[in-house]
Amino acid sequence: IHPTTGRVILVSPLDRDTYSVIQITLVATDAGTPALSSSINITLFLTDVNDNTPTFSNDTFLIGLMEDASNGSLVYQFVAIDNDEELNGTVRYFLSHPHFYLSPENGELLLIKPLDRETRDEYNFTIIAYDLGTPVANTGSAIVIITVLDVNDNSPIFNSTYFELHLLDTETPIFVLSTITAIDIDIGTNGDVTYSFTPDSTKPFAIDSITGVITLTQRVTYSLANEWYNYTINAMDSAVDSERRFDYAELVIRVHEVDLSAPVFSQASYNTTIPEDTLINMIVLNVVATDADRGLNGEIRYFIVDASSAFCVNDVLEDCGIAGTFGVNPVTGDVYVTSSLDRDIRDTLSFQIIAYDGGFPLPMNETTNIIIFLTDTPDTPPQFESPSIHASIYENLPVQTYITTILAVDPDTGAAGEFSFRINSTVLDGNMFLINSTTGELFSNSVFDREFRDFYQISVIAEDFAVTPLTSYLLVNITILDQNDNSPFVLPNSYSRILEAKPVGTVIDSNLTVLDNDIDLNAKLTYLLVSISPEDHFTINSDTGSLYTSVVLDITVISSYNICVLAEDSTFPNFNITYCVDVQVLDGNFYAPVFSQIEYNTTVLESSLVGLVLIRLVATDQDFSDDNDLIFYHINSTFPAEFNSTFSIDILNGSVSLIGRLDREYIREIILTVYAIDQPRFDQSRTTITNVTIYIEDVNEFIPHFLNTDSNITISEDNVIDGLIYTLYAADGDADAPNNVIRYLLDNSTYSYYFNVDAITGKVYVQSQLDREQVQSLTLLFYAA
Repeated sequence: IHPTTGRVILVSPLDRDTYSVIQITLVATDAGTPALSSSINITLFLTDVNDNTPTFSNDTFLIGLMEDASNGSLVYQFVAIDNDEELNGTVRYFLSHPHFYLSPENGELLLIKPLDRETRDEYNFTIIAYDLGTPVANTGSAIVIITVLDVNDNSPIFNSTYFELHLLDTETPIFVLSTITAIDIDIGTNGDVTYSFTPDSTKPFAIDSITGVITLTQRVTYSLANEWYNYTINAMDSAVDSERRFDYAELVIRVHEVDLSAPVFSQASYNTTIPEDTLINMIVLNVVATDADRGLNGEIRYFIVDASSAFCVNDVLEDCGIAGTFGVNPVTGDVYVTSSLDRDIRDTLSFQIIAYDGGFPLPMNETTNIIIFLTDTPDTPPQFESPSIHASIYENLPVQTYITTILAVDPDTGAAGEFSFRINSTVLDGNMFLINSTTGELFSNSVFDREFRDFYQISVIAEDFAVTPLTSYLLVNITILDQNDNSPFVLPNSYSRILEAKPVGTVIDSNLTVLDNDIDLNAKLTYLLVSISPEDHFTINSDTGSLYTSVVLDITVISSYNICVLAEDSTFPNFNITYCVDVQVLDGNFYAPVFSQIEYNTTVLESSLVGLVLIRLVATDQDFSDDNDLIFYHINSTFPAEFNSTFSIDILNGSVSLIGRLDREYIREIILTVYAIDQPRFDQSRTTITNVTIYIEDVNEFIPHFLNTDSNITISEDNVIDGLIYTLYAADGDADAPNNVIRYLLDNSTYSYYFNVDAITGKVYVQSQLDREQVQSLTLLFYAA
């Protein structure tokens, strides 16, 4: 406390969580002698500040939860403490998790989604506690680790429901046959599996209850009566009796005698002869093998092992023979056909058959050779190398000229393998050719003209001499080759034009065509200028025959030329033709039309009737020919644009006519843009532009009308002479003076001598003294003219 002012000052921090109320006693003492004093008690109540964080009892919570807990189960209730007061000390909880829900009010953690320990055995997450203090809430957190506890909800599972084991009768006790186990994905005793046999171990085999190892407990002797042993293997977990779970599998143990003998075929090799058209699945041979062993060791199965002829090779006995040419019945040894045979491809087929016994652990086997001979069946027609061939012959050659030789083969034997050729008479062009029936040599039977026809197609038949003949067909395409037997000729067009003044090297478009009915080199032409009249003003392209100018032509000097050309083909003996072309020089369009004036002006009354000719424009052209100085006139545009359809122009004489109505009150003048275009036939046209301004004159078509709306006025009887009492206003719709100039007049009525009106301004004045006692109202009539 300040000793003189009495102000109480805080000198160290306060903590409401330690002291919420503070008592202070103040003493005031004067400076007298003796000193006198007085005291007062002061109570200070400390208000809360949000300076504490919600705090959990632990930083980390370890919780165990059974995996079969139901949805909505209470997992745990968390409590966080905040030493502040009221809202500053009110705690709420937060968690976002797919499996768990944390109540914001009371901190209860609930399960909201089923658990499966075998899928996930632990969940780690962070929970948040926050107060409702201001201006900023304080937060605290804790880590939660939930371990999912196992429930015996999975049974042991074998990887098969059936097991088969094999044992030689020479094995001694404690021999291990196999280990068979089951998997249980539970943990602890719920996942510990034990094994047992049903029936029990009264038979000569045992299974280890922990490992699943199956062993021989006493020696067994093979006999047909004791060949098979059957058990049921039980797998059981180690949970409490009421919760144990099981799985079962069938076990068959087969006892084998030692395999002492291999199969023996009745023959070292087998052979047979069959026709090539033997049907599929027909049995062609039987092989037999025997085995001195008994039981399974003496059971024999057959299948084909040699793949040299693309025959079946398959260690699955029942499938053997499906994909090959021959198959063998695995039990009977019958050899049968599995696909079509063809002696023409191969006449002897060889392969091996193997016989296996059923010995354990490895069967014994023996092989035998099979040889099958195929006899011919006439089944193949003569065969050409391809379905069609191409041949050629020159035109103009004599009849029976050799063309080509047709080749064919027939793999059959005897008469069925011999054949002859003939031309198919049903084909249209067959009579144009001859063929040697034995050698297949093809000859012409006509003199050919390529220009008439350059391609023929015939069909050649090859037919064998079998009892039932077989035939094949060959398509022969014959091309007629060209010989130089035609002269060039000109299509009838020997007239051409060219504009004067074109640059040197301009091609002359004559539309003239020189042709030769031969082809290739026989039709390749070379061109040569042989004469030009009157002067040497042109050149020619020797390959194409195109004519070009070698000087700039001038119609005023020479107006036409006659040019003669020699066209010759390129093969000896040469054929040629000489032709001439008349070339006319055309006048060039050098000048544009010229108007008689730079611009044109005219006037027209707005009341003019449609069809009135306003003005005639004249343009001239200095070009030489009538074509080039022919001029057409066009109105290209009008300003303003809305009057585009108001005027027209005669295309030949340039007369501008009115074709629409005019209104001087709307527009005073219109400007037309007019083109003069010449019309050359062979050159580009030229254009000149001029403007025509049309002034529209006003017509007195409107009557003046008054604008005043108030026709009643009141005046005093003592109005002075020449005093203004009213102003008339009138308007006229015409555009120009004098049609729109208005004059005002007063009708000469009974009372007109009292007043006068200014003819120009319309102002009405008093010109005589008024007396209300004599006249109380007057009517005046005014005119606007």
